[in-house]
Amino acid sequence: MKKFNIILGLIGVIGLAFFFGTADHKVDCESLKQNEKSDEYSGVIIEKYIDQDQHMYEKVILDKSPGTDVILLDWETSGFFDFLKIGDSISKNPNSLQVNVWRNDKDTIYTLEFYCLEETNCLKK
Repeated sequence: MKKFNIILGLIGVIGLAFFFGTADHKVDCESLKQNEKSDEYSGVIIEKYIDQDQHMYEKVILDKSPGTDVILLDWETSGFFDFLKIGDSISKNPNSLQVNVWRNDKDTIYTLEFYCLEETNCLKK
């Protein structure tokens, strides 16, 4: 039984080493930016929260006509999520990383930025 546990543990370690050795550790910045650029949204923020059940995603819920829209701000690093408040009106056009935010008769243009490993010299291949 002891030999079996050792062999099973060894197989597990080899499997993990293989998985992490072959996985691409870089976040594909261009894909992140292209996905966000293609998005278009507009509405009033009715809710914003960090979804603890879904990998701590930063979620913003917009009231739009008709229905609602969910905006995920994963990998976004400019502080945009923290800047937003319930009641803000936001609008983003396609082919852009700029979001207009209206709050108390003030118009702010926010440029979205993304955390990308290849830009930090970490885990480069």
